[in-house]
Amino acid sequence: MTKTVTLGEVVTISPESFSPNGESRFYVGLEHIEKDTGCISPMAKVVPITAAKSRFHTGEILYGKLRPYLNKVAIAVQDGVCSTDILLLRSKPGVDTKYLYRFMLSKPFVDDMSANVAGANLPRVPTNYLLNYKIPLPPLPRQRQIAALLDRADALRQKDRQRLTHYDQLAQSLFMALFGDPVQNEKGWEVKTIGEVSKIEDGDRGVNYPNQSAIVESGVLFLSTDNIKGNKLIYDNVRFITENTFRKLSKGKLIPGDIILTLRGSVGNVAIFGGNPYTTGFINAQMAIIRFDRMSNVFFHSMYSTSSYQNLLSVYTTGSAQQQLPLGILKQLNVIVPPLALQQQFAAIIERIEGQKAVVRQQMAQSEALFQRLLQDCFGV
Repeated sequence: MTKTVTLGEVVTISPESFSPNGESRFYVGLEHIEKDTGCISPMAKVVPITAAKSRFHTGEILYGKLRPYLNKVAIAVQDGVCSTDILLLRSKPGVDTKYLYRFMLSKPFVDDMSANVAGANLPRVPTNYLLNYKIPLPPLPRQRQIAALLDRADALRQKDRQRLTHYDQLAQSLFMALFGDPVQNEKGWEVKTIGEVSKIEDGDRGVNYPNQSAIVESGVLFLSTDNIKGNKLIYDNVRFITENTFRKLSKGKLIPGDIILTLRGSVGNVAIFGGNPYTTGFINAQMAIIRFDRMSNVFFHSMYSTSSYQNLLSVYTTGSAQQQLPLGILKQLNVIVPPLALQQQFAAIIERIEGQKAVVRQQMAQSEALFQRLLQDCFGV
């Protein structure tokens, strides 16, 4: 029979600390626990420890208590040390660790923790609140069945994510094979500045720039840097302005095919405005629009996204409190200019790859829906 218990009744918090002594240890920071996946990033590695840390052991749950909405939970697969913003939970006898781990990754648990943080700038889950949280606890054999079922369902999600990553890597490899490194230019392509091959404009920052009172529930799209993630436009939590406000703006207006760049805050992000589901829009003051006559926007997007070009951007980025790439500097940056026919050939292949990625995303949505239904069935949440 399933009973209800507090988390504190079924786990203990590992009390072990690690004092820095110059030794090297396998280190996991919050940045090494992937959001939502329950995995530790391959970027976690053995490093010299120079500050106080917490010591963890294989099989313990690592829970990121800072900004819990990021949903950073993992099970340690080897001994090591971690940031003090990670709580280490050790399950008690009669409790399956993977069952707890799966429950702590569930959306209702994450939402509840996120709604009960303390601290404005660095919101953390109070340890007492976490330990007093009530969870369903069936008999141990049933816990193990649930954990195994969710493991299998999660494997489907992970497989879809891996396929998406494969297609992204394929596109990057294709670019390098056809055009080489865009900064080193070992293939000897013609070189021009961005300002020479495009028209660049930022958002209208004049008296007609939309203030908070101009924001409406529906109208003309008003994009911010938050709407570019993974070098594509994300239309979650978008804002809108009225048609009248939009008409008064002199620049920063989007048309299908435009390249959008972020110039402040998160410098270096890039996306193509495809015109679907919105045919136009306005960018905020931290972004810029690039339009080409004789260059493929798909080619430029791929080139700008390469690690070598991102490294180049970092050289010209200014500011410490808020990073920025001045528009004048952007215009002077060099770009390779291969023959337009080759750029278009590359763009056509990328379009087919994007079509395959769209199919994978649909499958991801289905596997995610299946996983969430199983969570509901297994945990009653």
